Amino acid sequence: MANWCGNYITFKGGDIATLRKEFKKCIETNDKGFGWIPEGLSEDNKHIFYFDFRGDTEINDELCASFSSKWYPPIEALVSLADTFCCSFELMYEELGCLVYGRRTYDRGVMMMAELDDSELELVGDDEDHDFDRLNSLLMNKQLTIA
Repeated sequence: MANWCGNYITFKGGDIATLRKEFKKCIETNDKGFGWIPEGLSEDNKHIFYFDFRGDTEINDELCASFSSKWYPPIEALVSLADTFCCSFELMYEELGCLVYGRRTYDRGVMMMAELDDSELELVGDDEDHDFDRLNSLLMNKQLTIA
């Protein structure tokens, strides 16, 4: 059974209106967006689950959503969405049971990534009440470029 990774994404710029329609169609036609695969991706990427809008989703050039995925964020699928709808994104994700906590930004083919490693996560501890301010502070000190 999969551990669920919490994902919090903001898409900006590009064709946000059409992307918003795709998200809404996904939610309306599936049980909570279960198993939605963006067009053009294979069945192997069927790990985007439970989409829900958060925040003010009616801002013209921005779309915010939260969703769960198996173990880790579906980066390939999100990049495909961003490229298809000519937008950028910022993604925060966490699955602390598997020691995963990170942030990615993507804009026109350039991925910026910061992810905490096991030793950094252990500094914060593994109790139920994680110190997200400390996690975010550690994360901001780490920035890698993936091209």
